[in-house]
Amino acid sequence: KDTLTQNVIIVVPGPIGTFTFSPTTGCNPLTVTYVAHSLNAQFYTWDFGDGTVIQGTDSITHVYTQQGLYNPVLTLGNIVSTGTCSLPATNLTGSVTVVNGINVSVTPAIITLPQDSSANVHALASGGVAPYTYSWSPGTNIDCATCANIIVIGTGDTLVYSLIAHDSKGCEAMANLLVISKPCIDNIVLPNIFTPNGDNKNDEFYIPGVCADDNYSLKVYDRWGNIMFSTKQRN
Repeated sequence: KDTLTQNVIIVVPGPIGTFTFSPTTGCNPLTVTYVAHSLNAQFYTWDFGDGTVIQGTDSITHVYTQQGLYNPVLTLGNIVSTGTCSLPATNLTGSVTVVNGINVSVTPAIITLPQDSSANVHALASGGVAPYTYSWSPGTNIDCATCANIIVIGTGDTLVYSLIAHDSKGCEAMANLLVISKPCIDNIVLPNIFTPNGDNKNDEFYIPGVCADDNYSLKVYDRWGNIMFSTKQRN
């Protein structure tokens, strides 16, 4: 009896697949969701491009905490008779871009104002990618709701203003302004001198707490008694 032997090579297909992710860009910290698509993968090794490599599933999220451009890689794996077969998946999305967030501050952050008095407030944004946009809320009793530098007017009530700043990439930061405003008063101590010389000391003259129905008149004289300024407006 004759015996015929034939060697047969069986080719087992390796894992084949693709992956996508979103978002592709955003502010630090940025959370990105990854989704793999494969019919025969049993293992998913994710390399997020920032030094983090983990064994996961076909869907996973990762948080990027540093600014930069990242190229993620997914390695698919399955088990064959000789061990494990690993092949890279096709990246259908591209790269991840992370930009640093911004900061915004308000100076001063707390103001005490008599009713109908005013004060200057300055906002400063930094970080991220300029230019910046500003939005104050509420937009009442201030001279500009979309400016970095504003004039706020006391209402007699305490108010909290919220400032939201955005950079050109959409990154957001927020700061608050507390305005403690006191109602007008009848017994007013009137200042009798000011020095408008630009040294930031007594450069502005105003009478705090003048009531709306007061019969108001202000005249400013020089040292020789000549009238320099006159008004009947409270502000």
